[in-house]
Amino acid sequence: MTPYIELKRMAAELTKRFDCALFGSLGLALTYPEVLDNPPGDADLVAGNEQKNLKGIIQFLQANGYTVYSWEEPVTEGFDMEILKGRFYIRGIKHIPPYKPAIIDVTYELKGIDNRQILRMTTKKKGIRILNIDGYIMALGICEKAKHLQERELLIKRKNMIQEKQKKEQTLLFGMKNKLTFATQNRKRLRNGLRLRK
Repeated sequence: MTPYIELKRMAAELTKRFDCALFGSLGLALTYPEVLDNPPGDADLVAGNEQKNLKGIIQFLQANGYTVYSWEEPVTEGFDMEILKGRFYIRGIKHIPPYKPAIIDVTYELKGIDNRQILRMTTKKKGIRILNIDGYIMALGICEKAKHLQERELLIKRKNMIQEKQKKEQTLLFGMKNKLTFATQNRKRLRNGLRLRK
């Protein structure tokens, strides 16, 4: 059993305190659950890759009982932060019996994407900063796994449906506004016509 309460709590705290946002399957489960085939097994965050930000995230994970790794190498006091370059992500693991271990992956290098750009594509849900639909479409576009590409296609369809619905609502609203304007003008003409007869 995955410790969802712990993962959501940590996602909320991390996204509030540091330059990062939830994405991956837990973020999708909170925003667009219909695109997932399986429940999430961990929490994935995308983070600004400034050393101060990453150091803060690592220290916060450790202060909350997580052992932090960079490519299976433990990140401990005095760890050379320069080693993180080119390694893409860090992983925090916390054992919470009887649950499966809580796993938090923090990606700080996305191939072909500027992290600052994607971190502007966010929304808030249940107190957690999460990638919005455009952010997900961008992030999933660099993935090679078939399931991620399928999730991306489903999100693109969802976005198109939302845009189509908004377009119909705007057309309907415009039509109603025109009818109201026409009715108001007719009432004015009718009143003016009655005044002229008197």
